[in-house]
Amino acid sequence: MPSLLPAREHRVARTIQIAQNHDAVWARITDYANSPDWRPKLQGVHRVADRDDRPVWREGDLLMETVEEERPRRLVRRIADPGAFGGEWRFTLEEAGTGCRLVITEDGWVQNPVMRLVSRYRGGHTREINRYLRALAHSFGDDHAQPADTYPS
Repeated sequence: MPSLLPAREHRVARTIQIAQNHDAVWARITDYANSPDWRPKLQGVHRVADRDDRPVWREGDLLMETVEEERPRRLVRRIADPGAFGGEWRFTLEEAGTGCRLVITEDGWVQNPVMRLVSRYRGGHTREINRYLRALAHSFGDDHAQPADTYPS
């Protein structure tokens, strides 16, 4: 019988097509200081001291560190102060027709078994990625773009 308890580690990926070029999307997702303008659940963003010459920002309660940046195609950010959970988001941008295809892949973990169960029943591991992608599309005036499943290679 399969376990009802989700595994500690997980990988999920979601994609969205946005009617903007990848440079415009890159500019929006890397302008951390202005993220609260288009991410409605984000209470505040503050720059803090770099770690190992990498930029670090406090986004609400999370300390986020940029660990890789290949403009305007690839961005990797991770939780810099993991506690009950941790992990990273990899952003991959590709030109697609007259717009941009953005894939966010999350490699994460949740320590507490009870929190893993709660996560499963509150939208799963894709909940925050979906929220982020919808808000991003909306920030460009596109309320029709919807996140879709993506399976990373």
